[in-house]
Amino acid sequence: MSGPNQKLPINVFAFSIFIFFLFVGIAPRLGASTLALSVQSGLISIGPKGNEITRINRIETPEIWYRVSFDQAPKGERIALHCEWYEPDGSLAHKNNYRTRPINHLPWETHARYRLPFNAPLGQWHVTLYRNKVVLQTGYFEVVE
Repeated sequence: MSGPNQKLPINVFAFSIFIFFLFVGIAPRLGASTLALSVQSGLISIGPKGNEITRINRIETPEIWYRVSFDQAPKGERIALHCEWYEPDGSLAHKNNYRTRPINHLPWETHARYRLPFNAPLGQWHVTLYRNKVVLQTGYFEVVE
């Protein structure tokens, strides 16, 4: 007598093997790169080594740097990141997609840049750094004339 009930133990066994290999085989490889990342600080500056600023003159200094420092990151790996730059009304003005260099020390600094157009809206802007659609840090600045 054969039927669907006799195949059930085989399906449960196959599913159990799949789950076992998923956690034993894949999870250790993902652990370091997906979990060990935390942001120490983020700041808006003019240039890669400039001081933190909160007001940007869109005519005199239109290029902005968003610098972020990680105090935890997987050494030896390159991290895929993206930044989104938002205008005062909440509309997306620009997006950066990039990968860091291989991380060889901590804290690790990285940055994204954006050049404001000459007619960039005045007011409070923000830039948000993401990794895998997860917000890591947000910085705020005001665009003035």
